[in-house]
Amino acid sequence: MKRSNGTQPNKIAVVELLLDSGVRVLVKPLSPYTRHAVIHKLTEQYPDPDMKEFEEQIEGQSSPGATIPVTMPENSRHDEYKALVQDIEIVRTRHLFLFIVDECVIFPDYESRDSLIAAYKDDRERLAFYMDLPTDKWEATLYHCICASAGDINEISTVTRQEIDIMEAEPTEDEILAAWRVFRPRISRSERSRFSDYASLLQKVQKLRGEV
Repeated sequence: MKRSNGTQPNKIAVVELLLDSGVRVLVKPLSPYTRHAVIHKLTEQYPDPDMKEFEEQIEGQSSPGATIPVTMPENSRHDEYKALVQDIEIVRTRHLFLFIVDECVIFPDYESRDSLIAAYKDDRERLAFYMDLPTDKWEATLYHCICASAGDINEISTVTRQEIDIMEAEPTEDEILAAWRVFRPRISRSERSRFSDYASLLQKVQKLRGEV
């Protein structure tokens, strides 16, 4: 489902997604300021380990107090520190996604969150035989039943960041050709790659007009 907000026809308002689990969701964008504020708060709540606590003294050096930063592979605790940082980042990412779902995702085929949780009772019990599920039933349902793949999570997150503009119409042949003529003398080699998807179409148009 693709809806305009009524004032800007090319702006995403609400996007309908069918997840790999088969669950249908409606997703709205999230203000980048809100996202930044939430990430900042999560960073305060779950900070990275203090790097200074992982520094190692360099023995046999003329400069007393010289240390090996934990960011250097020569530090014997380098891998330990990286693993801790990754674990903390996973926790922050999980909490951010929970916030995104709470604020931006609607499950139109279910009356309430409780009914959604109840619908996956058997699935949770089956999975609990093989793994330790989160004690929170909603988290267990969301992460292990509703979002059946990393693609589900990425797709929802992408919509909330407004990284896809599914409302924008494809350019016409005349628009492509006009844009190419205007910008071709001015753009760099790397920027020209943006037009590669339309190269065959441009050649076709130019041949039809006798310009090739």
